[in-house]
Amino acid sequence: MILKLEHVSHEYVSAVRSHTGIVDVSLDLSGHHFSALVGHTGSGKSTLMQHLNALLQPTSGTVWIDENAVTSAKNKQLYPVRQRVGLVFQNPEYQLFEETVAKDVMYGPMNYGATAEEALERAKEALMMVGLSEEFLERYPLEMSGGQMRRVAIAGILAMNPDVLVLDEPTVGLDPLGQTEMMELFKHLYDEYQKTIIIATHNMDVVADYAHRVVVLEGGELVYDGEPHQLFIDEQLAQSLHLEIPHIYKVVLNLQRKGRIAADFGAPFNAERLAEALKEK
Repeated sequence: MILKLEHVSHEYVSAVRSHTGIVDVSLDLSGHHFSALVGHTGSGKSTLMQHLNALLQPTSGTVWIDENAVTSAKNKQLYPVRQRVGLVFQNPEYQLFEETVAKDVMYGPMNYGATAEEALERAKEALMMVGLSEEFLERYPLEMSGGQMRRVAIAGILAMNPDVLVLDEPTVGLDPLGQTEMMELFKHLYDEYQKTIIIATHNMDVVADYAHRVVVLEGGELVYDGEPHQLFIDEQLAQSLHLEIPHIYKVVLNLQRKGRIAADFGAPFNAERLAEALKEK
């Protein structure tokens, strides 16, 4: 599907003060991809994400969601647009409010006009997509583990069958195993269900391990859009953008400086390939 921003700016205005969220951002996120959106707090990530499903509308510029142009003018018929791009906020499990998993996951489809029978079938399918069986349908969400609750919240978005899944800090608050399981879930949705995945994260290890593309914002402006490897292999560039180098890149670059592995050791950087290179050396 088409998903792109053309010279989009957004300014938050209140009676007390105003501040700019993003400035003149042009970005094409169309097609099937697994991308990361990074930048420090206040860089504009959340503002940009909320434009991707028209939760926010531009102060100037245009957001294209397929043939729908979202502008500063009053936009009608935004519900169908929001079905195409599912937005999952940080700690989505805190937004669970129904007495059963079934009712929570069915809420979105029914709000968009599905019958109870249709919504239940979508709920079953969505739970399967996130690795939960139908046995969870009658469970009380708040009695589940944090990781399970997060999966239920994501299932509630998937039940509306979006083409794009946009997630704000999806691994925050999880232990290392939980983080890996969550990221493997998104990889599964990308590979098996052809969902476009866009994650906002501060975790550069996640970016290096999973993303095919990384978009960097700073002060509301787009400052980098390209392959993660090209960003992280250039320490000076990464540092100029105030980004932490992923651990695997630190190890590889250090070993290259010491002559322990070849200077032309190329992507992908992972523990298995690194171990093989050390054996060969």
